[in-house]
Amino acid sequence: MAKKETAEPTWYRAVCIHSGWLRQRGFKQSVGGTTGDAAPDSPSVGGTLPHFLQEPEDAYIIKSNPIRLRCRAAPALQIFFKCNGEWVHQNQHMSQEYLDQDTGLKVREVMINVSRQQVEDFHGPEDYWCLCVAWSHLGTSKSRKATVRIAYLRKNFEQDPQGKEVPIKGMIVLHCRPPEGVPAAEVRPRQAAS
Repeated sequence: MAKKETAEPTWYRAVCIHSGWLRQRGFKQSVGGTTGDAAPDSPSVGGTLPHFLQEPEDAYIIKSNPIRLRCRAAPALQIFFKCNGEWVHQNQHMSQEYLDQDTGLKVREVMINVSRQQVEDFHGPEDYWCLCVAWSHLGTSKSRKATVRIAYLRKNFEQDPQGKEVPIKGMIVLHCRPPEGVPAAEVRPRQAAS
């Protein structure tokens, strides 16, 4: 059976070429996103692995409104999102770069939108998730995983509060359980208008 060849996206080749270029010049790239050092024979290169100043946060899609995930890291040459183990295409990233006045480091910020359709189309063993991978001259760092879920709330309470007669200035405890929902519903007491 002939092996089907798939073309790698241009941005992915650029990252691979960039990584190879760094290795040829004495840099070590981290594996797993936790370590990476300049080779001992390159003392002129200072810096650190990318550090996330903002990581993507868990989010809920309400109705059909897409959510925006955001990452910010310094120092970072590139940041890309990876969702459910797949790289998000470069043209879906919105990015900006600026110089941090306090540290003098270049800060890169990247955002993507995630739609309800993307979440509904995903059929994996866990919730839809995304993380960021940031590159610097010294290696890579990974952010935390953020999950994206579709918010919902069932219409009927699992247990409605039951009315009872109470003497004036008496106390009553009303029990109720809210409808099933994601995120879980909170119950707050509200007094009826007199």
